[in-house]
Amino acid sequence: FINILTTIKEPSRDDTNKEKWCWFPMVYTSILFLYIQTPIYVDTFFKYYFNEVFNAHGQGSKSCVEGMIERLITIHSQTSEYYMPDNHAPLNGFCFIG
Repeated sequence: FINILTTIKEPSRDDTNKEKWCWFPMVYTSILFLYIQTPIYVDTFFKYYFNEVFNAHGQGSKSCVEGMIERLITIHSQTSEYYMPDNHAPLNGFCFIG
């Protein structure tokens, strides 16, 4: 997990961004964002996260480690879609541009 999280990667051949990248800064930012959210948001995030990790390729099919790391970032979109319309509550502010 730590090795994948901290390895510097080359851009994909078809990627328009030609800079090297690493999962760590994105996951760190995701966790910081999660830390300042409401308990309901955090609970919803982890419910979606664990459901996606343990049912990634069908019921009971666990995600690979890189998929687990990726979901620490991408699950925010599902959580936000669930959280905002039902509760009509804004998320606590955070800027992902850095």
